[in-house]
Amino acid sequence: MGLTGFSQNWERLNSDANLDTHNFPHNIFLNFWTETGLLGLISFIVLSSIFIFRGLKQKKGLLALGLSLFVIALMTQGLIDNPYFKNDLAIVFWLALSLI
Repeated sequence: MGLTGFSQNWERLNSDANLDTHNFPHNIFLNFWTETGLLGLISFIVLSSIFIFRGLKQKKGLLALGLSLFVIALMTQGLIDNPYFKNDLAIVFWLALSLI
């Protein structure tokens, strides 16, 4: 559906007229899938996994360990709400990955 495709196609996708309008699905993985497609979802998972494992593997780097745990916490929160597709939160996410 492309970027912002979920919110643009909400009327077509909604099968229950009693539901309120939502700007995004409240799951980070489903949101990546609907906004960027399967390739975007796979890329996000692979990149995040590489940086998380890199940060957890470092023995001396407490900053890398803390940032890896921060990214894991963002992913866990992302199962309930989407902490990524807001501009300021996306920048924080990529800054955390770049510092790992």
